[in-house]
Amino acid sequence: MEGQLKIRRIASRTKTAALRYSYALRSEPSAWSLLHGALDGASPERFVTHMRSRTVPRFFIDPVSAVHNAAQLSSTVPRWRETTLRDADRIANGVVRILGADAVSIVESDAGATGARRVRWHGDIIAGYEWSPAAFYKDIEIPHGVADIKVPWEISRCQHLPVLGMAYAIWGDDRYAEEIVAQIRDWIGQNKPGYGANWSCAMEVAIRAVNWLWAFHFIRQASPLDDAFAVEFLASLVSHARHIHRNIETYAGGVTTNHTLADYLGLYYLGTMLPEFSEAGTWLRTGQAGLEACMKSQVTSDGADFENSLAYHRLVLEMFVGAYLLGHLNHNSFSRAFARGLERMIEFVGAYTRPDGLAPLIGDSDDGRLQILSRYFDWDPRDHRYLLALGAELFDRDDFAGQAAGGPGGIEEVTWLLGRQPRQLLRDHELHRPAPSPATSRAFPSSGRYILRHGDHHVVVCADEPGTGGLANHKHNDMFSFELTVAGVPIVVDGGSFAYTGDPPSRDRFRSTAAHSTIVIDGLEQNEPLGPFALRVDSHVEVHQWLTTAVVDYLDMSHTGYERVGVRHRRQFTFIKEPFMWLVLDTLVGRGRHTLDSYIHLAPGGDLESGGPDSRVRYSTRGISVEILSLGPLRLSVCSGLYSARYGKQQPRPVLRFSGTFCDSVSCGYAITGV
Repeated sequence: MEGQLKIRRIASRTKTAALRYSYALRSEPSAWSLLHGALDGASPERFVTHMRSRTVPRFFIDPVSAVHNAAQLSSTVPRWRETTLRDADRIANGVVRILGADAVSIVESDAGATGARRVRWHGDIIAGYEWSPAAFYKDIEIPHGVADIKVPWEISRCQHLPVLGMAYAIWGDDRYAEEIVAQIRDWIGQNKPGYGANWSCAMEVAIRAVNWLWAFHFIRQASPLDDAFAVEFLASLVSHARHIHRNIETYAGGVTTNHTLADYLGLYYLGTMLPEFSEAGTWLRTGQAGLEACMKSQVTSDGADFENSLAYHRLVLEMFVGAYLLGHLNHNSFSRAFARGLERMIEFVGAYTRPDGLAPLIGDSDDGRLQILSRYFDWDPRDHRYLLALGAELFDRDDFAGQAAGGPGGIEEVTWLLGRQPRQLLRDHELHRPAPSPATSRAFPSSGRYILRHGDHHVVVCADEPGTGGLANHKHNDMFSFELTVAGVPIVVDGGSFAYTGDPPSRDRFRSTAAHSTIVIDGLEQNEPLGPFALRVDSHVEVHQWLTTAVVDYLDMSHTGYERVGVRHRRQFTFIKEPFMWLVLDTLVGRGRHTLDSYIHLAPGGDLESGGPDSRVRYSTRGISVEILSLGPLRLSVCSGLYSARYGKQQPRPVLRFSGTFCDSVSCGYAITGV
């Protein structure tokens, strides 16, 4: 095996060296020549003129519908017009939101007499680190612990540019179109195809292309978008598509991830919207076949993304929905199985969404989006209700509309993606219709998620084995951890992610077993880490019983994560609905003496009172009091943990820790009671 790995590494280095040499030797064609060749010798000038006014193929918007949508949103969504113009003005001044930074300037400096500004496309502007724009894309390295490559990637996704397009649709002010042109032109000038960090990941190339298409269609008839820029822009999109097609991201054993899906999505968008190019048919066919394959392989039969992350479920669903809608606009339908998969994915969103409208931060959460069409500077990564709003319109689901009601961004997202106002959301709002009662408890056994709920009590239990074909790239060690909401108030919550490669110790801390509301044996991880984006598959789950009634829910499971030290962890959950009680019973069966630590990670902001190591603990937050009763031979301590509501941000929160030792076997647990 070691010899085979060595041979593969040598082969990979040899291939990269040959590719680097071929890039260095080739002459870079002008934008006009590249476009001329991609059009099989047709006139770029004539094509540019055609692009400004064509009606086929259709994008989500055109200059006329954009103005109409903007007028509708101005009358429907309070302060939408003022907020959008304010946000666009900030962006026009070089300020964007990226990861944990709410407002950061991406402008490098003035460029002398021209007054043109340069954007820092190549740097982690938060850490003060720069990647060389002259480095071959295969040679880009990530300096773990020094800088986060996600920062330049996020800036270069250009998700801020559609906001400028919206402002142009509202006001018709050319300065917004001028800023879009200036930033894209600056990006093209600073990012030679195949060189620099912003070509190193095909997913980023694809997402950038999608956002450029949004920006272009807002302003395609604006006077600042002159022929010279249009030629540059369209030639760059050809380079984007060719680069994606050459670098589709797959992994050992043919495993695909959200990266692969994004690659196929980029090809599908570009192949659909640029059919005049000679390679467009290949891009379109490759993209559509890949999207269908990803729906089949990456989405479980009960509708969850297989990467063990609710945030990535959101991202993947955005990509699938975007492709589905673009195909519908252009009479290029996806399969019925694809549509059924979409509906199941949205059902899963409805199930995991808490009574407060927010999603648990289970698994990795890096705030990733395909495009941001609402509340650019203040959207909450935990709020996935806009997807329910889309689902309500796509599948005529009153239950989706009810859950989406009151959620920010739903009306805007639906309006831009569907080209019309969301009928169900507006109808419910006008009639003051209450949302339907929350769904009942539901098991998602294929994805290993169990949702227990009654009224405003809501629990999400994690029983998902390491996914992504065993890669476990976005899974945390959270087997049998849970999120608990009592009377609409989050009490026990997952901690999120905080950071990836920019802070390796924090990366490991936030995905560790001890960072979740579950049990640690002998200080071990449930699944041993194999680098920042992989876990060894040590945990397999057996569900012994799942029962849900009007009075009580019961879930009994065990996992093998500690069998390498001779211990099997069995956990039983009992959810008594009226009056509320949440019971957790753990049974550890093994050989020899072991240490045991059981954690309960509480939501930030509550008051915690403890009378000592063997007494009850009282936790109060927003008027809700919960008593936690220790059961078994464990001693209680209170410590401080961390909670990251957004990538790059963290805050303290209280943690309960029950600790002890046992020989061979032990049963212990706790009850959370009282409202």
